[in-house]
Amino acid sequence: MRTSLSLNQGWKFTPEFASHSVPGELNTDSWESVCLPHNPVELPYNGFDERDSQVLCAYWRTLEVPRESRGRRTLLHFEGVMLSCTIWVNGTQAGSHAGGYTPFDIDISSHCSPGERCEVLVAVDSRENQNIPPFGNVVDFLSYGGIYRDVELHIREFTGITELRISDQSLKLKDRPSRADDPCLQADGKLEFLAAVSSEAGGDSLTGANLLIDLEADSGITHSRRIVLEPSMISPENADGNSTAFRFSIELEDLQLWDPERPFLYDMTARLVLSGHSRDGSVTDTHRQRTGFRLIDYRPDALYLNGRAFPVIGLNRHQSFPHAGYAMPARAQRRDADILKHELAVNLVRTSHYPQSQHFLRRCDEIGLLVMEEIPGWQYIGDEEWKERSLRETGEMIRAHAHHPSIIMWGVRINESPDDDGFYARTNALAAGLDATRPRGGVRNFAGSRLLEDVYTFNEFNHDGSARPIRPRKKIAGKKVPFLVTEHNGHMYPTKRFDQEERLVEHALRHARVMNAALTRGDVTGAIGWCAFDYNTHKEFGSGDRICYHGVMDMFRIPKFAAHLYKSQRHPGVPAADGAVMEPLTHFALGERDGARSFPIYVATNCQSIRVERNGEFVGEFFPCREEFPGLVHPPVKIPELVGNRLDGYGFSDRDIRRLKKILALILEKGTPGLSPVHWISMGLIFLRRGINFVEAERIFNRAATGWGEPHQQYRFTGMMNGEAVIEGEYGDGVPRKLSVRADDSVLNSGEWDCTRIVCRLEDRFGNITPYVNEYVRFELDGPGQVMGPEQTALIGGAIGVWVRSLGEAGTIRFRAHCGRFSSRPLEITVE
Repeated sequence: MRTSLSLNQGWKFTPEFASHSVPGELNTDSWESVCLPHNPVELPYNGFDERDSQVLCAYWRTLEVPRESRGRRTLLHFEGVMLSCTIWVNGTQAGSHAGGYTPFDIDISSHCSPGERCEVLVAVDSRENQNIPPFGNVVDFLSYGGIYRDVELHIREFTGITELRISDQSLKLKDRPSRADDPCLQADGKLEFLAAVSSEAGGDSLTGANLLIDLEADSGITHSRRIVLEPSMISPENADGNSTAFRFSIELEDLQLWDPERPFLYDMTARLVLSGHSRDGSVTDTHRQRTGFRLIDYRPDALYLNGRAFPVIGLNRHQSFPHAGYAMPARAQRRDADILKHELAVNLVRTSHYPQSQHFLRRCDEIGLLVMEEIPGWQYIGDEEWKERSLRETGEMIRAHAHHPSIIMWGVRINESPDDDGFYARTNALAAGLDATRPRGGVRNFAGSRLLEDVYTFNEFNHDGSARPIRPRKKIAGKKVPFLVTEHNGHMYPTKRFDQEERLVEHALRHARVMNAALTRGDVTGAIGWCAFDYNTHKEFGSGDRICYHGVMDMFRIPKFAAHLYKSQRHPGVPAADGAVMEPLTHFALGERDGARSFPIYVATNCQSIRVERNGEFVGEFFPCREEFPGLVHPPVKIPELVGNRLDGYGFSDRDIRRLKKILALILEKGTPGLSPVHWISMGLIFLRRGINFVEAERIFNRAATGWGEPHQQYRFTGMMNGEAVIEGEYGDGVPRKLSVRADDSVLNSGEWDCTRIVCRLEDRFGNITPYVNEYVRFELDGPGQVMGPEQTALIGGAIGVWVRSLGEAGTIRFRAHCGRFSSRPLEITVE
């Protein structure tokens, strides 16, 4: 039977390893002890040379092969090594691999004996190589290096199941949902299988063997079938060169469907029972995988999922983190999926520009986050050798990840590359042959590209604040085909979390305008923004400090205003207070915007209205601006002014007060140059009738609009749903009062290293971030843990994130942060 053992612990590492080193003569006494995932170089947050991470390095460990591996295949399974590697076992080369984003196996059966200890050396070349995708030209991201994903020891039968792929294309929706939130989606029909089976005696010996297939849900086994393998089932496709591929189908009823609102998963078990063999009647091999079934139909008007139109609103994700690069464990990978689904409220993530971690994809399966996964590459297509590597990676990606129901599209074109019909005909044919259940996309950034895929996926960078958010499909694709925007904004408007407020607001509004266009236009099926998180990049890109500030969150996953806009699109929930969002897109600082123009204030919210008080006085109730954003489920609330009743007492009529408020709102947004002659005349006549001169009029306006000269301006915002208050916030202090620390997790795992993020914020008395205070901060940690990155750094825009890792031991990690004025409360994290 199968055995899988983690090999993430017990490695020794050297950052300097010459390619000509002789494995049999190594002295590893001085090498550093490390656990995987591992990044060879701990990089600064920014301001470094990207070549610092491009090293020749090596990993070494001893391995005791279990005695039960006798008569079986022994494999080293690598989920990801950047960028190429060579593996030696007991001084003999066992294999190699080029390409850093796809998993691979190295068969070491002939290099080690069961029950004996052997030495494994992995020499890693993390230098960018023009012959290996995604490289060949400049690339707008870093690939870092090392063994940055998990490693396992797999023990497999020589006669066993090497691959199992399932097609749910023939399923028919049983009960078509009458509502978008219908909790019960079922289907009847055929599941079509490809089972690749290896055999010591060849494919003919498998005739008459049985496959026992079980589908199990939380309630137990729901479906069970026995399949007798017959010669007529043999497919000409040879799965991996050593296996025989069998195609067959099974008829099933009442299959629960996987859906973003109800991500139903099955544990599928396939057991191989041989016939006419020395093990006749016994289970020779067992293959398990978690999967789900759903009906995908991509039409020109929409993506249809399980029979209903599904507008796509998504973000792109790079898998990089500060200091650690790509090398983060399961919890951090899963957490990113949670952030995208729950904190950014998107329904799809594009894995730009490469396949990503199994841990990330599994979490997307569990929470119902759709995925577009694509092959490694960025703008460049190399020679025939390069293309062959890309084709191999296409196959590796699909074979490794096809069981994930969250993946609803394969990207089979190098991002933003020129047309190459010969090459892309091959990537499309390969993907269609391996998986006909999913549509294929190919991301381009120019109009009139030849469409060989199912969906015209397009990076639309037209919106500059005034130009159309999305150009017509006909102008880009030239015909009526499924059309999906796969990137927007990004380099068109880089925005730092600590930028001036006006830029942060405009950044959010640009994302809102593109989303609104995608949701109102019948020729667009959705839009995926660029991007979720800021990321490290090469010197040719970003702000010169090796960061692209294109995210709606920063690298520490701390939100910018645009993130609040995305988050506000989620359903408030039942009760509404559990999921209510109310985030004013302002710092309530009078002089922050150009010309001291502090209005309008946009509020990202999913509430029906916002009630505002100013210094304890009710100002008014404000509603979502649906006229500006009719396509958004929850348009932001736009507050033009907060005058309230402060024009009362001067003898103005109600009509004059309404006129003055409109004029005042124009001044607060555009300054006096925004006033027309009619406005000036109207305002002058109003003041003239009351005998008010210009100096007094200016004093009245300042007091009414901003409270100029008053001791303080304190605001209370209350989000309302169905006449009930569901969320409240107070604003207007702006003075740092405390240093807060919040951890994503209170419990970590011992054994293999684990980690959690802690966000440190300098806050005012209402708990709001003070965004322009950049004090130093020092981290203090006791117990079985370690700060990832420097222990002393600086707040960035009033906040900083830090990841704390466990060291393998159980115990309690005690964490505090200190800055020049404050110390945080102690934070305890249990490692168990």
